[in-house]
Amino acid sequence: MSIEGNYRRIRETIPSHADIVVAAKTRTPDEVAAVIDAGATHIGENYVQEGMRMREALGEKAREVTWHMIGHLQRNKIA
Repeated sequence: MSIEGNYRRIRETIPSHADIVVAAKTRTPDEVAAVIDAGATHIGENYVQEGMRMREALGEKAREVTWHMIGHLQRNKIA
């Protein structure tokens, strides 16, 4: 099943008031764009620098979602 198909299947199984944070780790910009097109509104990244690269690669589509840091934030990345 495709990433967007998996997202839609999961979305159907949980209450509509619950948010799904899609982890973008190891995914390509095209895959993340596909899941956004499928209805995802929350995207999570493990590392600040990867999140910045992904947002840049997605261009305007990156503005369609809320971004989250997932996992531990490294002290040297806080600034």
